[in-house]
Amino acid sequence: MGRCIFLDSTLLRGESFENLDRQQLAIVRNMADVIDDLVLDALVAGAGQSLAVAGGNEWDAAGADAEANILGAMDQIFENGRVSGNEPMALIVPAKHRSVLLQTTLYGNVVESLEDHLKRMSNLTILYTRNSGFADTALLLIPGSETAEFFQYNGDGFQETELTRIPGVGFDWMLTGYMGCIVHEMQDGAASGKNNRICKITNISA
Repeated sequence: MGRCIFLDSTLLRGESFENLDRQQLAIVRNMADVIDDLVLDALVAGAGQSLAVAGGNEWDAAGADAEANILGAMDQIFENGRVSGNEPMALIVPAKHRSVLLQTTLYGNVVESLEDHLKRMSNLTILYTRNSGFADTALLLIPGSETAEFFQYNGDGFQETELTRIPGVGFDWMLTGYMGCIVHEMQDGAASGKNNRICKITNISA
């Protein structure tokens, strides 16, 4: 829930509605961040598989081989998850490791970044996050409703946004959201509450 009050006195001082809108936009953006964190935390908690990067081979260390780690995580998903084998994938990486995936090198006879190389090879989408749960972890998964679902209530008896006049004071604006995210369990050998279509890559930071 986010809330702000637009005082009548601000309008009397000549404050424009554009400035007031920025306060509303800040609340909307914060709600979006809350949703992102909810989804990311659920995916990390629901990862049915894990691959640990060896000490000294962290992605910001001299012996790094991020490509091998990501391909190894792909192998685990396709070996153990309930998949057909040709699904598109998503990789969520901490923003501080963006340079690892954007740095160019020679693959075969093509100079390209690791990000472009992986996209070309495996239909992979790469997303960057500043979520605190990803400080030392990347997450590889097959996105879709068979992996996890986010839901948000906006049915009868509920208003997401409310604007109320406070006599002699101003307008009260409130944004409310009821939401949740679940990871689906599969009969694929994963533990309770886990899904083998999700694999954590841990120890990626030195």
